[in-house]
Amino acid sequence: MSPELPQPPDHHVRNIVAGIATLATIAGGATFAIAESLPHRNGPAQRFSAAPVTPVTTAPERTPTTSPTPRPTDLHSAPTVSASPKATIDPAHLSVGRIPTQTHDVAPSNEKLFSLGDPAGWVVSAAAQKFIERDTALLPTNGCTGQIVRNNEGVAMGVVTAEHCGLRGAGGDSTPRVTGSDGKTYIVTGAPEVAETGKLSTELQLAGTFNAYLVAPPADTSFDIAYGSFDGFTPQQVASQFEASRANPANLQRGQEVFMGGWPVEQPGNPGPDERQDFSMRYIGRETAYQSALGETLDIVWTAVANNKDKAACTPRTSGADAFIIENGQRQNIGPESAYWPLTGDDGYGKKHILTAEETAVRRAYFQTQFGVDLSQVDALCGFSVGSPDQSAAGGVIIHPVAAAGDIPR
Repeated sequence: MSPELPQPPDHHVRNIVAGIATLATIAGGATFAIAESLPHRNGPAQRFSAAPVTPVTTAPERTPTTSPTPRPTDLHSAPTVSASPKATIDPAHLSVGRIPTQTHDVAPSNEKLFSLGDPAGWVVSAAAQKFIERDTALLPTNGCTGQIVRNNEGVAMGVVTAEHCGLRGAGGDSTPRVTGSDGKTYIVTGAPEVAETGKLSTELQLAGTFNAYLVAPPADTSFDIAYGSFDGFTPQQVASQFEASRANPANLQRGQEVFMGGWPVEQPGNPGPDERQDFSMRYIGRETAYQSALGETLDIVWTAVANNKDKAACTPRTSGADAFIIENGQRQNIGPESAYWPLTGDDGYGKKHILTAEETAVRRAYFQTQFGVDLSQVDALCGFSVGSPDQSAAGGVIIHPVAAAGDIPR
């Protein structure tokens, strides 16, 4: 039986959506409006009101370059489980974004939607499975997923993950960056920063211990990627190796198969210990100016996914998981997961709000109109960051994780 997982303490519950009110009318080409009360990360709740926007029309092969109005990234690093037989939750960095707050025209389009095919036939290929099993990592300190990066000899150099997984250095979900007397930048993690691989949360193996990360400067809000290096390597080496096998997002074709492995918190079809979940997804479009809740403007590749056998999708704790394609038997990286939009089921971590049939219909209609793709058989949209910070000393920031504040030179 799966162990009972304790609830997050009150100071983390403040990051969960506090309430949601929906007014929706779909018949006769009417519009709908959604408003939500979302706790501010460092203060009282704020009200986000619906605002009118120009209706979006469906166009074949359409790839949005901007959101109709600013929409926050569903940042979703979440509690993780330990590798001990009795799993516990570390509720650090829990963050749940909000749903679209604008008014839309959701009248049925006369244009035919692109078909992604039957998700029952979306199977992780043997080649993709090999990479997922070897290189998908659970990051237990920050509650995210990452991808192991290896050198040409197959040695693990480090991990690529999402910067919003406690590494941004600002906001209620990140660990503050502190400058030591040696001029280096530090973050206090409370425990050694490690990466673990395996299938079951009770049988994970240590892949490496982090010595540093390369991230974007705090003022640069155009990236959500972090390169973490293991002992014996540098973050710049990890970044160079990862970028050498990056796929060109401009070459992705709508409906193309994309793969990912991750550690979602929600896997209700799994009666045992948490498992790494493996996904075959389909590319639906790219959004080059996605507006996030943290004020970022991200270049996002969007994929569609159906719940797998354990009823899991790209929900909390899959943040940082790398999406990839297979080209000539080789892995081509797309980037770490930075965003998601559930279309069915739980609208956030902890079953605080289960989407109604009406909300599901409205949300599907919105994204179908935006991307021109039939989403009637999928359960979530997963967004992956394409951009990367400059690897030079001028363009990137190196941060060093320490277990305690006393470890920072003063």
